[in-house]
Amino acid sequence: MYLSDIKNHYNILVEKIQKNKYDFYVVFINIHKMNIFTKIFSKFKSKKENIPEQKTAVVSSPRVKTNILTLEKFTNIFPRAINPGEYFEHINSQFSKYPNVKKEDIAMFLAQCGHESAEFTIFEENLNYSAEALLRVFPKYFKDMKEASLYSRKPREIANRVYANRMGNGPENSGDGWKYRGRGIIQITGKNNYRKLSIHLYSDPNVLLNNPDFILRPKESVLSAFWFWETNRLFGIYDIEQATRIINGGLNGLAHRKSLYEKILKML
Repeated sequence: MYLSDIKNHYNILVEKIQKNKYDFYVVFINIHKMNIFTKIFSKFKSKKENIPEQKTAVVSSPRVKTNILTLEKFTNIFPRAINPGEYFEHINSQFSKYPNVKKEDIAMFLAQCGHESAEFTIFEENLNYSAEALLRVFPKYFKDMKEASLYSRKPREIANRVYANRMGNGPENSGDGWKYRGRGIIQITGKNNYRKLSIHLYSDPNVLLNNPDFILRPKESVLSAFWFWETNRLFGIYDIEQATRIINGGLNGLAHRKSLYEKILKML
């Protein structure tokens, strides 16, 4: 081997050693069997010994224990659920991505989504309120029985009234209230939330803005709920009232949410 060749190989070795790539170095020595490269190794050996050993991080399994939530348990919790197998698979798949998830997290998620979806039987907001119900549920938007009667049993008009000029929606006559009414197992509501969720799911804000009913599909319905859960930092919250206020803005349906949570905890 010529001196120029030795110099080139020397430079290569220096570069590899500096990058801590020793496998190439060892192979090179075994191939050429030359004392000069053995000397080079000795020259840089001390440098290698001073480099801290890189340890491979031990990552906990991202899978939820299979006995925490099963299809049998899911159907026992929600016996009237529509397409229980499909919803269970999507929910279980998402929970498997959280290595530190606790049964309390699963119970709270299922209880809140169970209430919002009428125990996995209704996946879009029911706004078919009577005048009496409007005064009770939306007293801020209906000042008296006469005004409430004008909207009684008119879901589209009710949605446009109570959701107007908030959550990114336009005025009552824009139709945004009805277009972006609650959908999915957690009832995603409002144009802003549809836009943000669309970016999260499709990297495009217009997919759900133009096709809001996509959230009614089981997969998107479940993904929307996990997006909402993470966005609002609901993991680790086991106080039913606190979680309900974040989801509902008040305490509507608190008794049902609480009974579901306690029931699910016992079954998990």
